[in-house]
Amino acid sequence: ARRAAAPAAEARAELALREHVRRLPSAHPLRALDDRFLRGTGAITLVTDPPGALVTVERYEEIANRLVLHPAGSLGHTPLHAVDLAPGSYRLRLEAKGRAPTLYPVHIGRHEHWDGVPPGGTAPLPIRLPPSDALGPDDRYVPGGWFAAGSLTCNAGVWPRRLWCDGFVMRRFPVTARELLSWLDALVDAGDEERALALAPRSTGRVGVGPLHYPRGADGRFRSMLPPAQADWPALRVPFATAVAYANALRAEEGLSWRLPMELEWEKAARGVDGRAYPWGRRRTLRWANLELTDGEGAPTSVDSFPYDESPYGVRGVSGNASDWVPDPMQPLGPELPDDRVVVVDPSPDRHSAPIGVCRGGGFEGRDPHLASREQPATGLVRPTLGFRLARSLG
Repeated sequence: ARRAAAPAAEARAELALREHVRRLPSAHPLRALDDRFLRGTGAITLVTDPPGALVTVERYEEIANRLVLHPAGSLGHTPLHAVDLAPGSYRLRLEAKGRAPTLYPVHIGRHEHWDGVPPGGTAPLPIRLPPSDALGPDDRYVPGGWFAAGSLTCNAGVWPRRLWCDGFVMRRFPVTARELLSWLDALVDAGDEERALALAPRSTGRVGVGPLHYPRGADGRFRSMLPPAQADWPALRVPFATAVAYANALRAEEGLSWRLPMELEWEKAARGVDGRAYPWGRRRTLRWANLELTDGEGAPTSVDSFPYDESPYGVRGVSGNASDWVPDPMQPLGPELPDDRVVVVDPSPDRHSAPIGVCRGGGFEGRDPHLASREQPATGLVRPTLGFRLARSLG
């Protein structure tokens, strides 16, 4: 707690110094203090691959308990070296010919130099700008860099710290009921009905036991019984093995490295870099995510609902509606982090054959929507709000 309080104490001390200096006579030597120091001005160094990207700036400002983006001009073209930037939270937009526009959040502390130097490095790591055709319409790119993870105010069990995470791609929405059932139907059509039934979600919350959560029609297909209004709900009551099998199948089909996001990849994609508790800011509210409770039970909704429940990278539905499987084994203090760097494990089927995953994100039945919150469902059980979304390396 003492370490967590240090930045606030430092800020109070600097504000007190500034007020003291302001009250001194104009001829006093302290009045000549560098105004840059008194303002706490920081700096940013930004290198991109390729160079020459135009950098436009939006600044987050809190209005009615919500962080709102406001235009804040341009920093010019990369590379940028130690360019002054006032303390605060920003989202930069990086644009270069033939490259997909890239959103790059930064958080500048008082007198902080945001330099993009990775753990053990001596120079900024260039931010990779994906080719224009490297991302699908629902792919959201999360560039590599530092971010604030963990919390002391929820059940994260992870001390707040700055971590480095390499760049990756996250799907904007969780996998929908329509997408999951289309895949199960494809297994049935291919003569693998036994596997489809073993992987299908069950209403009991137990893997492979009890009535199907998504019933089959007379033709043996799942989608034929799916109400149209529920097709774009997140797939729910999904067993861990089903989420992994779906990702493996999509990887084989598309030739891209689809997998479940690692626990701290998920957190960065959901929070950005400034350590916000929720996608919209610091305060919990039922208005901006699907968290509303009715008689103790909520109801899912379409994955594109609740536009304020969206991360700085454009990933939707991270605090409400459905929670997501991640493949890390549950550890009380969080994943192992050699050199403060997020590690991506081999996503092979053997690695994920057992239901060991953690779930992240809130849900419509009132799970803690704090973006650092984490838990592991009881062995063999699947929560009513539990689904999954996909990630991949950029390649």
